[in-house]
Amino acid sequence: MFSLILWPPSRDLIPRNVSSISPFISVEGARALADVIGREVFPALQGMGLYHNPKVSDEGLIVLAEAMGNTSRSFLRKLVIVNIGMSDRGMAALESVVRHGRLERLEELNLSNNKSVTDDGIIALAQEIDARG
Repeated sequence: MFSLILWPPSRDLIPRNVSSISPFISVEGARALADVIGREVFPALQGMGLYHNPKVSDEGLIVLAEAMGNTSRSFLRKLVIVNIGMSDRGMAALESVVRHGRLERLEELNLSNNKSVTDDGIIALAQEIDARG
């Protein structure tokens, strides 16, 4: 299984002569990743994790969801979206990906630490997953 994990690196892992590395990806990084997903550059990609990147936000997740929804097949088995500043808008984008059958192979979904997601957002996503059942 090929997985892509994006998380802020420890400052200890950044070379001392590099001072401009941001510990977080933002919407721009999400757009670049969406481009790669949309072109299906990594056909073996089965997992994606966005860990503690709050600058991705709903806007970045919406761009990623659109890219996943436009692929020719369902490919992810594991999707981890932890603390990216997502709200119910981001949940609606994920719901759309499920509705279009692009997360059919998904075995693990982690949406923890997105403090702006409400019960309504979780319920709507769960209902869509159940409807695809």
